[in-house]
Amino acid sequence: MKLILITAAVLAALTPGAAAAVPPETTVIGTAEIRIEQPASTFDFRVQATGDGRSGTGVIFLTHHDDREISWAVARVDCVRWHGRTVTVTGVVGDAENYAVARPGDRVSLSIRDGRPDLIGAAFQDEAHRCRGPVPNQPVDEGDFVITP
Repeated sequence: MKLILITAAVLAALTPGAAAAVPPETTVIGTAEIRIEQPASTFDFRVQATGDGRSGTGVIFLTHHDDREISWAVARVDCVRWHGRTVTVTGVVGDAENYAVARPGDRVSLSIRDGRPDLIGAAFQDEAHRCRGPVPNQPVDEGDFVITP
């Protein structure tokens, strides 16, 4: 049995095209504004990131403003994963000002579906995981993301 498994592994390694496929590098650039009515407030998401499905570089900039205050957070991207028209971008917050769900050291995860309109999903802290994102189910009110695989 061991000989069969070893032989199969050697044949797979020697067969052209049998090597594990390297994921294509993906770039996502864009902005999204989402307006909420109750209470009246606006969330902005700005992303510039590149990655290969296992790692990534770039920045995520988040802002929230209402009638009383403006808050923001900025995260260093550590993963960009692409599947079809959807990309997941994850990172770790490096700096923040009054952003209730994202403080320095917290994880953030965004999923963006490129379409008309674009859709976005966001997760923070314990709900955010590296290289995994929430379902992008919130329509973007203003802005656009461009995903280039």
